[in-house]
Amino acid sequence: MVNDIFILIFISVVFKFITKMINFNTYDFHIKKAKEFAILSLLIIIIIIVISEPIYLLIVKKYFMNVSSEIKIFLQGLAYLMQLSLVLATVIINKEGIYSVGITKNNILKSILTGSFLGIIHFISIKNTYITNNNIDIVYYINSFVSFFIVGFVEEVVFRGYLQNRLISWIGTIKGYSLTAVIFAFSHLPNRLIIGGMNFNSALLSCVELIPSGLLLGYIMIKTKNIVAGSIFHTFIDWTQTILFTLG
Repeated sequence: MVNDIFILIFISVVFKFITKMINFNTYDFHIKKAKEFAILSLLIIIIIIVISEPIYLLIVKKYFMNVSSEIKIFLQGLAYLMQLSLVLATVIINKEGIYSVGITKNNILKSILTGSFLGIIHFISIKNTYITNNNIDIVYYINSFVSFFIVGFVEEVVFRGYLQNRLISWIGTIKGYSLTAVIFAFSHLPNRLIIGGMNFNSALLSCVELIPSGLLLGYIMIKTKNIVAGSIFHTFIDWTQTILFTLG
C-alpha cells in the first residue's frame, strides 16, 4: 500500500509537469441548476451502488463464476453499459449536453497521449516493484485490457464526468472533487463483499485505499476537461492490478 501511494504521488508529479508543458484548453461545463442536478447525480449514483451493482454481482456470483473470460467480459460490459445508459439518459432528458460529462473532442489527442503515457508509467512502476514472473498469457491480458477499458471509461463518465462536474458546480472544486473521490472509493464496497468475499472491516479498508487513486483521476479530469485521459489511465490501473495478482 505504501509503495502504491508513492507510485501515485510520482505519477501526480509527472502529470503536473505535463500540464505545465502542454496547454489544455479550458472551458466551463455550464451546469445549469447546479444544486438540483448535483443532488440528482448523487441519487443516480446511490441507485447504481446500492441497487444496480449488488444485483449484478449477486447474479454473477450465483450463475457465472465459472464461465469463460469472454462471457465474463460480455456480462461486465453489459452491466456497465446499462449504468452508462442511465446516466446519459438523465443528462439528455435534462438537456445538459453530453459534453457536460466530459465526452468531447476538446483536448482529445492531448488526452489520449497523456492518459497512455501515465498508464505506461504506472504499469512499469508496478511491474518493477512487484512482478518477477514473466510468463504472460497474451490473449488473456488483451481480453482483460478490453474489459477494463469498458469499466474505466464508464466509471470515469459516471463519477468524474457526471458526478464530479456537478458537485464542483454546486459546492466548489475542492469539496466536489474530494467528495467524488470518497464516493468513488466506497462504490467498490459491494464488489469487495459479494465477489471478493471480504468481511465488512476488510472491505472498508480496501475501499479507503482507493481514495488516492480517485483523487488523482479527479485531478486529471479537472485539468484535461476530457474524460479520455482518465479513462485510459484508469484502464491501466485496473489492468495492472490483474497482472500483479496473476504474475506477482
